[in-house]
Amino acid sequence: MIAILSLLSIRLRVVAAALIPVTFVTAVAFQAHAQEAPPKVSVSFGIDTTLTDVGKVVGLVRAYLAKPDSSARSRGLWSTATDFDRRVGDLTMDAYQGFPATIVGVAPDGPGDSLYVVRVLYARGDSAGSRISPLALQRLFAVRESGAPFGFRLSGALPRLTDGWERRTKGRVTFWYAPGQQPDSAKISHTSSFVDSVAVLFHVPPPNHIDMYVTRSMEEAQRAIGLDFFPEASADRGRGGRALFGGIVLAGNPALGEGYVHEVAHVILGPTFNGRSRLFNEGVA
Repeated sequence: MIAILSLLSIRLRVVAAALIPVTFVTAVAFQAHAQEAPPKVSVSFGIDTTLTDVGKVVGLVRAYLAKPDSSARSRGLWSTATDFDRRVGDLTMDAYQGFPATIVGVAPDGPGDSLYVVRVLYARGDSAGSRISPLALQRLFAVRESGAPFGFRLSGALPRLTDGWERRTKGRVTFWYAPGQQPDSAKISHTSSFVDSVAVLFHVPPPNHIDMYVTRSMEEAQRAIGLDFFPEASADRGRGGRALFGGIVLAGNPALGEGYVHEVAHVILGPTFNGRSRLFNEGVA
């Protein structure tokens, strides 16, 4: 019994040591920027709003961007037809930083007229109009639903863009692999065990489930959630992952792959330590 307890103690110390270099800033990890609706929403010259469905989708996007938050569900603007949209919703909140928005694309996604892909560019120009500073190119989907105020409701990109990805599940974690990424069974086992070990170490309830998306870069990971362009991903600043709400982890460093436990720690500890000060959170992990 003493030997077993000693082994457990050693294991927990190893987990704690792994957490020390982790910058655990929960508020930053789950919402990197304060949310601010675009002051203006324009429509690109290439979009024909006289087409009935296109006009409805444009109206829907305008209404949502006036207040892009979780209240969109209760207002009937965001779909609740799938578990993902009910539980997670919009993962592209980083786009809402007070930049003017331009709807640059509304087009059917495949045959039929029940699903449209919407692209919105967030950019700011100088007073002379000679310099444009783009922030993000966002991709959302508009799904035709009966009873919707505009005939359509918005829906997230992630489930649709990753539907064909290979996946593996072990314990509480499902690992999703972008094309070209190969599963590593040792890293899968390590991260799966890490989840429960951290929960035990900090006396917090483990998450019900974690979805980790393993990609060849953060740019590819951001595209999967609906940010086709975002400076944080496009500039190589060494950032290889991100923890999002809904138990979602982006692992965009192929050298670490499934072993990127840095962001997994955010998901495990976030619900308990979210109200702590930034200084405290940085020191926890």
